[in-house]
Amino acid sequence: MRKEIHALEQNGTWTLEQLTKGKKAIDLKWVYKIKFKPNGEVERYKARLVAKGFTQREGVDYHDTFEPVAKLVTLRTLLAIAVKRRWGIKQLDVNNAFLHGDLEEEVYMRITQRFLTKDETRVCKLKRLIYDLKQASRNWYHKFTKSLVGLGYKQSKANHSLFIYKNGDIYVASLIYVDDVILVGNDTKWIERTKTHLDKEFSIKDLGSLKYFLGIEVARTSEGLVLSQHKYTLDILQDSGLQGCRPSSFPMEPNLKLDNGEEEEKIDASRYRRLVGRLLYLQVTRLDTAYSTTVGQGILLANTTKTELVAYCDADWLGFVSRSLAEAEYRSIATAVSEIMWVRWLLKELDVVVVGPTPLFYDNQAAKHIANNPVFHERTKHVEMDCFFVRERVERKEIVPIHINSRQQISDLLTKPLGSHPLQTLLVKLGIQNLYVTT
Repeated sequence: MRKEIHALEQNGTWTLEQLTKGKKAIDLKWVYKIKFKPNGEVERYKARLVAKGFTQREGVDYHDTFEPVAKLVTLRTLLAIAVKRRWGIKQLDVNNAFLHGDLEEEVYMRITQRFLTKDETRVCKLKRLIYDLKQASRNWYHKFTKSLVGLGYKQSKANHSLFIYKNGDIYVASLIYVDDVILVGNDTKWIERTKTHLDKEFSIKDLGSLKYFLGIEVARTSEGLVLSQHKYTLDILQDSGLQGCRPSSFPMEPNLKLDNGEEEEKIDASRYRRLVGRLLYLQVTRLDTAYSTTVGQGILLANTTKTELVAYCDADWLGFVSRSLAEAEYRSIATAVSEIMWVRWLLKELDVVVVGPTPLFYDNQAAKHIANNPVFHERTKHVEMDCFFVRERVERKEIVPIHINSRQQISDLLTKPLGSHPLQTLLVKLGIQNLYVTT
């Protein structure tokens, strides 16, 4: 706590002044956190002083809010390209990131009781940002952006948290996720120059080669880069009281139909929502989480395969009504096409040449007829805009829909429970590997 207060004072975060008439000083609190290493060992203890930003008043204490969070698809794409090109991958942590942002509004904060001297009547008039102020994320992000742009980087239009520097043969990309930064590129000197520049501007901690990022364990092998969430998965099992469970090669009964469970015993909804949120984040490396979760698995970003964009899409409208299923399938195609267009845009900014239309594989006969027949009104009257959007991209030769047999449909493991053999076959095709031996 003393170290945190010292850092804030050294940064000129506040001055002690009498509260201006008509103003209200917001309250504060201490947040304590234990930072762990990937192997579960304690790395350090942290104490952070944060403002109770929920008491701020819009238009008085703040105006706009925004948090710089990179899409995790961007993270996987950037790492996949870096691995294939044998680029260096470095990680930085910005010390007290939000404290570097400038504060434009007039904001007052109470003095923390533990460091309050006797008979003190003044309050802290904030000169710099502090954590949990409504505008903290936005102002920090703008200052970081300005710093990189000043160094010659250009902000990606596909993802505003991605910054790219290109000059002749030099190519370096920087991805920011709140206060964590990843640097990849083909020029070691420019990466080091970027580090020096950021350290001078903000004070950074150089974490070396990327190993652990946002709860994702990263390991280089002879085959490429492996992303896993082994510790994160174990934490979920422990919090759920299921750490004694053993992995199953037959995770769920095929063709099982779930209902609303109205006759089942009521559960703690808040605990359930928290668990669902954590499982959603597990999908960073475990795309098959909906129907199978094994502790030791992760995704391999191979360094040997060629760089090409291929897409699979599937949908299951509860498996009941054929027309509704066809509609769900076609809507899934439209959603997939939208994502394909965005990824093609991102790849172009990353200097990856996408040759020809992107293959989009699906296995629904009704969707096949809709894609190839512009006059199929009975099945398209509810999805006409989606139909138009997909056909337009097909005509522009940006995608090419391809019908495949269900047994070849990789996305089946994301939409329905499968038996052991088809599950394992599709996991291999998806690049999922078992990284730990479970006893």
